[in-house]
Parts: sequence; structure tokens; C-alpha cells
Amino acid sequence: MRRLAAHVCWREAAARAVHREHSSIDRLLLLRWLVLAGGMVVISRVVALELAYGARFRRMAARPVVSAQPAVATRPRILARDGSVLAADRVVPALAVHYRYLEDPPHEGWLAARARARLPPALRRQRSAVAAEVARLRQQHAQVRAALARACGMTLHEFAARAAVIQRRIQTMRQAVLAQRQPVPAPLAADTPFRGGKMLAWLSALWHLHDETAEQSAASLPLAEELWYHPICVGLSLESAAGIEAHPDRYPGALVLGVARREYPRGASMAHVVGEIAGSLPAAPARGAALAPLPVASRGTRGAERLLDALLARDRAAATAGGTRRGEPPAAAGGEQSADLVLTLDPRLQQRAHDLLEAASRRRTGSGPAGGALVLAEAATGEILALASWPTFEPGRRPEGRGEIGRAAAGVPLDRSVRAARPGGMVLAPVLLIAALEAGQADERELVRALRAGRLAELCGASQADCVLRWAARCGLGAATGIELPVEAAGVLPLPAGDVSGRHGAWRIARALAEGQRPVAVTPLQVARLMCACANGGRLVRLHVVRNAGWLEMHEPLRGGAAGSRPVVRAAVLSEEAAVLPAQTVAAVRRVLHQAAMAAGPPVHGEMELVCLASRPPAGRGCMWLAGYAPAQRPRVAFALMLEQDETPEAALRRWLHELCAAALEALRREQGL
Repeated sequence: MRRLAAHVCWREAAARAVHREHSSIDRLLLLRWLVLAGGMVVISRVVALELAYGARFRRMAARPVVSAQPAVATRPRILARDGSVLAADRVVPALAVHYRYLEDPPHEGWLAARARARLPPALRRQRSAVAAEVARLRQQHAQVRAALARACGMTLHEFAARAAVIQRRIQTMRQAVLAQRQPVPAPLAADTPFRGGKMLAWLSALWHLHDETAEQSAASLPLAEELWYHPICVGLSLESAAGIEAHPDRYPGALVLGVARREYPRGASMAHVVGEIAGSLPAAPARGAALAPLPVASRGTRGAERLLDALLARDRAAATAGGTRRGEPPAAAGGEQSADLVLTLDPRLQQRAHDLLEAASRRRTGSGPAGGALVLAEAATGEILALASWPTFEPGRRPEGRGEIGRAAAGVPLDRSVRAARPGGMVLAPVLLIAALEAGQADERELVRALRAGRLAELCGASQADCVLRWAARCGLGAATGIELPVEAAGVLPLPAGDVSGRHGAWRIARALAEGQRPVAVTPLQVARLMCACANGGRLVRLHVVRNAGWLEMHEPLRGGAAGSRPVVRAAVLSEEAAVLPAQTVAAVRRVLHQAAMAAGPPVHGEMELVCLASRPPAGRGCMWLAGYAPAQRPRVAFALMLEQDETPEAALRRWLHELCAAALEALRREQGL
């Protein structure tokens, strides 16, 4: 029996061994088929990608790796008609300081890290040694701030005030970043009554501890702005800049860089026309240091500088520099030199016009707001030789900082030559004369007598009120002149409508136009254009201050406003078809104006005859206007002078205008080589 049992056990063991051997072979075969199937899937996918997207992937791989780097373009200069510079950039040294040296008190973590970095490895774990080194760094931090304040030519209090502005801005940014993080939920208590009991409560507490640690580590991470060099002084003296660069150990955390500052050599006399830009721009990026963007406005605030918004927006553009994946060298980056903008203004005539307005303002003894404007233009072409406004300002003298710049710009006086619309009065006599001549109401002699007596409105009569308003609109009143300067006022010429659409409403508006009353209002540019039309035979030329006409064609986006720039506000401009007046009627108007001027008294100062219309309201009320052209026989220049609440004698103003026109004629003859 024992032998039989042993034989049976042997057979069962052999059978089990054979079964195990077959099971291992089957598993190996199954694993082999699985690997083959996976390989076939991968190979089929590779083949599909090659057939469908291979060419596209190869084109993408051949493209260069492009990285954007900020590069400041050179701002175009603004020149006068004689080539003198009205606005240009000048590179001046500026001081940028690392944010950690601007903090007060200094950052504890930054001090501890610097202290351990300065100590030998054996002393970095000793708290006493680290504390002593931190104390020395605090003292050095205060000494560096005092040295930088002296180098900038300011007191320590002024330096600390500028640093505090930067510090508050960055702290506000940090608080905003931390506020955007999701709040971490509180951990569940161990005795919370839910299924799972203490195990889930422990897991919740462990998860909360992980989130709290992550939040603390995120709060300790610095912002990018905390690693930047922030400009704190623009216009550093050359001696201070050389000292800082020669002794970097005495001024740690300080960086001297070149800054392009916009300068205006002509000052207040050209301020309203040329305009200004706020702040400065870096002339070149700092090497090896993250430079914070300067707190500036990247566009002109008014005048020709604002006209250049589309071109000046390239100051914020990025020049691309990069290389291909095959290791080709990167392309060079840098700004481009822009074409200069040439204005039609004559600096000498502009200064004379500025002095005239200033002298007239000094004679005024009353109170209340007052100012004035003067426009002098070439009658045949519409080129403006002088465009002055009073009061004016000194361009480029603005405090640093966005908020201060915005508050200072709000106090800039109004440009009365472009944006002020006032009642005109008798300077609009050519409109009434044209209406009377076209309607056949009177001959030239009657018009001369009526003009001298100030009875043009009565001569036209209520029956011709509609004709007067029609010719007023035809002469460009209520429409912009089309000058390139932004935000030009179109004046006010209300057309009768509604219940006053009859003769009564039209007559009331026509009398307001003739007598210099509201609601009719005109700008100095409109009056000057009307005088140009009388002088050149009836063409309402487009007054302009840009002399190189190809410049606007080259930068056509300026007319509609480029991307990233403020839109230029444009009023309705008179159409070209309506910009021509009857030549014979205009010639008769010139004869009437000349005869009235001769009969009123000798308007001759020196050898040149000056035709000048004057409209003086009662003392202390309204605006005084003087407008006309010179010389009387063959006019070449036209002018319009507007003074608010002025007390200057009319004879003195006529003499000043005669001298200005004589200087303009001499400048034009000299320019033409005559």
C-alpha cells in the first residue's frame, strides 16, 4: 500500500509540474502578442502622422525661434520752416535703484539670505553670526540710501518719498495677487458626525496642513517687480553718474542708464502748437538687469506731439530678435530713425505773436478769466506762419510719476487759437457783404457807408436773413478748417429749425452774427480762413501747420488713429465743392473793405497798407477782434486776433499787427530769394 501511495503522489506531482510549465508558456505567449499589438498601434500612428502632418511639422520645425525684446524707437524731431529745432530727444543719465534698496524697512528674508551668502560656510548655521551680519547690512542699507540721495542732488526725505511711492505701488500689487488665491477651508474636527469618523478628519487636517504650507511658500515668493531696477531720478549730473559707475561697491543696487528726454528749445512761445509728451523713455535696455518701465505716458498730450501718436506708439513696439533651431545667429534688434516733422511756423513771427499777446494781457486790469489768440497765415497756400495762444505753459516741465503728470496736465490752459469759439461781430462783415452783393440789395457805395456806420445788418434786412445764413455756412462758419492739430472746435452756427424756422428765427440768428452775439460763435482759425478767402480771390484754403505734405501721406493712419493710440477728434470739414466763393463778388468785397478802411482813417504804418476790421464790445464784456490782410492791393498774408476782456487801445494793436505783417512779408520775400 505504501508503494502504491508513493507512486500515486509521484504521478500527481509530475502532472502539476507539466501544468505549471504550460501555464508559463501561455503567459509568455500572451505577453508577446500584447507587445506586438502595442507596437503595431504605435507604428500605425507614426505612419498616420507622417502621412497627414509630416510636411506641416517639418515647416514648423524649420521656423526660427523668435523672442521679443523691447527696443525704443527714436522719436522724430519737430522742426520749424527754417530748419530750427522745436522738439527733439536728448539722452541724459538717469538713476535706477533695485527695489530691495528702496524698501524701508528692508526685507527680512532678503537681509538674512544676503548675510548667509557673505558668511563662511562654517558660520552660516550660527545665529549670532547671522544676526551680527544682518545688523551690518541694515547699517549699509541706510548708508547707501543716503549716498544715493546725495548723488541725485536731493535730500534724504525727498529720496525716501519717491521710494515710498514705488514701495506702496508694489505692495498694492502683492495684496491684489494674494487676494486672488482661493481661501483654504478649515480642517474638520475629529468628532465631526459623519460616516468615516476620525480617519476622514485626520485626512482633512493633513490636507489642510499641505495647503497652508503651499500658501505660505507662495506668499514668500517675490513678485517680478521686486527684482527690478526702478528709475528714481532722471537728469542725473554727469559727475554723479561717473562716480556711481566707477565705484559699484559704494553704490550697490544702483544702475546708471541713458534716458531720452524730450526738450523744447522754443519754450512757451511754441507750447500750444508743438505740445509735449509726459515723462521720459529709456534710450537703451539695461544689460544684465531687469529694468522697470518708466512711469510715463507713451503718447503726446497735445499739439503736434499728439498728432504724432501713431508714429510715437512705436516707442512701445518690440523689435524681434531670434535664431533658427539650426543654430543660426539671431537678428540684430534696435529702433528705427523716424522722419522729421516740419511745421510751417516761422520762429521769429511766432515769438512776435507771443510777445503781442503777452503785452496785451499785461495792460488788462480787470478780474476774471481772460486770454487771447493770434493766427497769421499765407493767404494763397493756407500755411500758418504764426499760431499763438495766451495764456501758455512751459512744455516738458512736469513732475515725475503717473498721478502727478495727470494732475499737472489737467491745469494746462486752453488753446484758444484752435479750441476757443467766441462771437465774432464786425470781423464777419465779408459774409454780410457777399450776401448783400449776391442778393442785389445795395451797390458798393452803400455798402461802404453801411460798413463805416455799422449798419450792415439793417441794410441786408429781414427778408435776406436766409441768404445771410446760407452764405455764412458757405464761408466755412460752423465747420472746421481741417488743420492737422487735434480737437479743433467747429464753432457754432445754429440753423433755424422747429418753431423758429420762419423769417423771424433766421433774422435773429443773422443779427447775432452781425452784432457779435451768441449763439453764433467762430474760432480764430475760421476768421483767418475767411480773410484768406478775401485776399486770394475766394478760395477757402485749408489752413495747415505741417509743411512736408508727404509726411501725412507716409503716415496715413494718423488721420484715423492707429492701434494703441488715442483717436484724434475731428470736426466736420467744409467740402471742396463748397470751398470756392464767387470771384467777382469777392473782388467787390475787397474793394468795399479797402474803401471803408481808407475812409475811416489812414491805415498806413510805414509803406504798407493794412486792411483791418475791428470789433470791440463794451468795456469788460465779450471779445475784441481784429482781422484783415496785407498789403491792401496784392494781399499775401491774412491775420485774425482775438482778445478776451482786453483794454489795449486799438491803435496800439493795429501798430503791432502792422509790424507783424511787415515782418511776415519780409520773411516770405527772403525765403523766395527776392
